[in-house]
Amino acid sequence: MELSTTQQQRQMLSQQTIQSANILQMTAQELYTYLQETALENPVMEIRGSSALKEHPAFGSGLRRRTIEQTEQLNASDESNRYFYEQEHLERENRDPFDWQSAKKPQGISLSASLWEQLVSIPFRPKDEATLHYMLDSLDRWGYLREPLEQVAEKMGQPMERMEQLLFVVQSLEPAGVGARDLSECLLLQLERRMECPEQLRFIVTDCLELLAKNQIPAIAKKAQIPVKEASRLCQIVRSLNPKPGAVFSTEDISRYIQPDVLIVTKDGGLAAQLNDTLYPKLEIDQYYRQLAKTTEEKEVKSYLQEKISQVRWIRTCIAQRNETLMKVASAILEKQQDFFHSGPSALKPLKLSDIARCLDIHESTVSRAVRNKYLQCSQGIFPLSYFFSAKRLPSSKTAAPGQEESTVSTATAKAALRKLIRQEDKKEPLSDRALAEKLAEEGIQISRRTVAKYREAMEIPDASGRKDYSQA
Repeated sequence: MELSTTQQQRQMLSQQTIQSANILQMTAQELYTYLQETALENPVMEIRGSSALKEHPAFGSGLRRRTIEQTEQLNASDESNRYFYEQEHLERENRDPFDWQSAKKPQGISLSASLWEQLVSIPFRPKDEATLHYMLDSLDRWGYLREPLEQVAEKMGQPMERMEQLLFVVQSLEPAGVGARDLSECLLLQLERRMECPEQLRFIVTDCLELLAKNQIPAIAKKAQIPVKEASRLCQIVRSLNPKPGAVFSTEDISRYIQPDVLIVTKDGGLAAQLNDTLYPKLEIDQYYRQLAKTTEEKEVKSYLQEKISQVRWIRTCIAQRNETLMKVASAILEKQQDFFHSGPSALKPLKLSDIARCLDIHESTVSRAVRNKYLQCSQGIFPLSYFFSAKRLPSSKTAAPGQEESTVSTATAKAALRKLIRQEDKKEPLSDRALAEKLAEEGIQISRRTVAKYREAMEIPDASGRKDYSQA
């Protein structure tokens, strides 16, 4: 057996390097939690300053009021979560088979709690009260009772006749439709509450929901043996109902509110990226332990305190590097996407992580960590930083000027243009995917009919037949 030596080169990551990378990708809330957990193990660490996260709903009280300066800077944008709330509403109009008017979510009250408040003044036998509590707690987030009534009766030791009576009690509560066992029952409960449920309308709700979801009004008219115009009118009534009555209540312990990590503000006549430093507390070293580390003569105590002080200093360095990298990335995005910040989402340009990495001379993975789950607030609303990156570059038919690169548009821009065309089309004669592709080409966006169909389906927008309005038939 021969012995030999070989020389190998390996890249080893130190624990500090790993920690630095982890802190870079943390959100503000994750960082705050990490600091609090570390402070429990490190007696020399002090967390000072009034972080907005302390007052975030996740930590108990309301959101801290912004400073006057920030309020002035963000006056135009503090429609605040407009991107998420308005965009989500627009998408929901196309996504759901029923276009209902949803109420604003109440803050901090659950569906079951709201329903029980309506019953609290009614005397029930202990067994019935326990059964009602169980039924209310069993409702899903949309307000449906998915568990079979026979199964509930068996668990609670109630006869089926009594269970039917208690279910009637639950279904009589507000909002109308709660306690339903399926979609048809939910809609029927709402129609009966309105006291408008003719036989033809009941037939549509019980037998034609799949056809309604596909907007096949002529097929519904034929099946119900009524004129197309009347079928369209009845279907509009069904669409005005709420298939998810429980959705108007908060089902989470924490109210949804996004704290932006980066603010785009007006500065010296232009736009500039600014760190939202209200999110971050100050990290300090306890003066008592700092002094003790200098004066103690016990080696073990001195070594322990010096190690803990070094840990605090390193974490502070990591946080400073994190914020510096985040600001560099945000500033680069601002520079690359100037048109977006002035004109809105339709002006979003194609951009890849590698473009920013090359611009800042850092690794692509560093950019990825820096933008992970972080948000930017500007005059257009609040956006995740990842929103500004689109790997796909679609060809544009607009010719480039001499010496310039060939014109391209981002996938997001193409989708925004497609949504605008569909919103403006004549609903009596909606555009086919081929016609939409031709219209997009006229605007300088060259994509195929199949790509139009793919984008439309991704945005959960029905095809032409699903968007047709039969009310004037």
